Amino acid sequence: MDLAGIFTLLLVASPHAILESFNPNKPYQLMRDFVAVASASIADSVMVVHPSVGANNVEQFNALAKSKPGGLTYASSGPGSSKHMAGELFRLMTGTDILHVAYKSSTGARNDIVGGHVQMMFDETPAVAPNVLAGQLRALGTTGAKRSTVLPDLPTLAEAGVPGYEHTGWAGIMAPIGTPKQIIESLNAEINKFLAKPEVNATWAKQGSETMSMTPAEFDIYLRAEIEKWAKVVKTSGFKIN
Repeated sequence: MDLAGIFTLLLVASPHAILESFNPNKPYQLMRDFVAVASASIADSVMVVHPSVGANNVEQFNALAKSKPGGLTYASSGPGSSKHMAGELFRLMTGTDILHVAYKSSTGARNDIVGGHVQMMFDETPAVAPNVLAGQLRALGTTGAKRSTVLPDLPTLAEAGVPGYEHTGWAGIMAPIGTPKQIIESLNAEINKFLAKPEVNATWAKQGSETMSMTPAEFDIYLRAEIEKWAKVVKTSGFKIN
């Protein structure tokens, strides 16, 4: 099919799924006003602690956190951010009481954990890997379903003692509701053709990401599952954005 023309598309990412619950009164809703076109990429994060924290693995960290409720802190790039939700999911799944410290940016949070002002953080693997390799931070586990291409020797959190834990950053494409099905299917085919290129996979792997190819129907199911997952975390955490 000829795709010549102008189309309005939305680059959707994991924070959008979280925002559905944090801000239900916003003027749009993803699954009401848009339709899934294609997934694009997926990437994990890594749980890091400052070297002063007396824990060399996740189980030791959990034991330490439970021994001093509210005594350990974790940094994020702001309330409702992906890093915040990664910490909340961890806290809820492990039954630990860890204090959330919100920053205005990832850089500020990263600088303060390297400086030892906060104890723990979930951060993008490529961004924080240099600090881990330099000994400025200690990595305890990655957040994906399988091990990271950047830190392959590091176990996933599920392997390290938090069964079922998974938190990833993903991206994809959606289109406004009412977009013709033929257009959606053609866009999906072209996007998946691009994602299948070896050079694309190689480039993204160096950045800690993987291509993720789905049909529109599969991506729709994926999006709904992500929204439902984070809705439960947001509700249980009690956090609200004013």
